[in-house]
Amino acid sequence: MAEHEDENHQVLLFATQHWAGYALYYPKFNQLDQTLLQAQFPKVFLLKINNPNIAQFEQYGQVVFDSEEYQQQVKSLLYFGAFKFSQNRVHNIEKH
Repeated sequence: MAEHEDENHQVLLFATQHWAGYALYYPKFNQLDQTLLQAQFPKVFLLKINNPNIAQFEQYGQVVFDSEEYQQQVKSLLYFGAFKFSQNRVHNIEKH
């Protein structure tokens, strides 16, 4: 989860290297690696209401417009990731 604009690139790199969902703080669409954005991970984007790239961000993940909702969506993202991991783990254990 990025908490400042200058953290977005590092969060994006870390998340895609470690197969994790992520959240970006007021990202600038043209400054992000589009290949990394296309990776199939849960994503949350905190944007300003007048951001010209809202539609593009919506193609890749959840878009929110205030910091409180951003934090709530990140909590959901973390819970979903943990839940999905635990379900996959149980499924894999049952296979063996």
